[in-house]
Amino acid sequence: RNNVVLSRRAVLEENMVIGGLVHRDFENVIQSYGDIVNTRRPGAFTPNRKGVNDDVTMQDVTSTNVAIPLNQHAEVTFMIRDVEQSYSFKDLVSLYLQEAVVAQARLIDQILLGQYSQFYSNFIGSPSGITSSTAKDLILDVRNKMNKNKAYVGGRNIIWAPNSETAVLKDESFTSAEKVGDGGSALQNANIGYKLGFSHFMGQNAPTIGAVTPSSA
Repeated sequence: RNNVVLSRRAVLEENMVIGGLVHRDFENVIQSYGDIVNTRRPGAFTPNRKGVNDDVTMQDVTSTNVAIPLNQHAEVTFMIRDVEQSYSFKDLVSLYLQEAVVAQARLIDQILLGQYSQFYSNFIGSPSGITSSTAKDLILDVRNKMNKNKAYVGGRNIIWAPNSETAVLKDESFTSAEKVGDGGSALQNANIGYKLGFSHFMGQNAPTIGAVTPSSA
């Protein structure tokens, strides 16, 4: 009698974090591919001084429409033929369905992370890239930019590409137990965590470039 040993093949996949961090208040709005979901950005009011007997100054309520076109359609299609199914020890549909969902999630993650180019006017950094000696200053520069832009103080996140996260972790001010005060957890888990007003995440799908030589025309 022959013994058959089945081993589970490991599926190598990226960690995908940005889907849980983006603004999702409108996700229950049912629309179809090609439609536009109209979101809004409330306008600001102007405070006025007044005396006890002065009339108030009435202001109109305004908002800026932010149109989100549903122009991305992700799909993963695969076929399992009957002859392949008959020779399989496992249910191939359930096995490959899991990988198909992961592949679709990967594309959505890449699409969301690729939106960074829309906010290039708030660019922080230099062509020399991020190093362990510059990482902390760059994070503080990002914080300063967001403060000046009146961004919410709470709920700020930074997603690092693998090389950038490694550069940050090489700065011992992010991992040293006596400096961080976490009993060595950051060093043990190689985790930046919550530092300098940001929650830090490593995203393997985050777009990245190497150091470049600047040129202009």
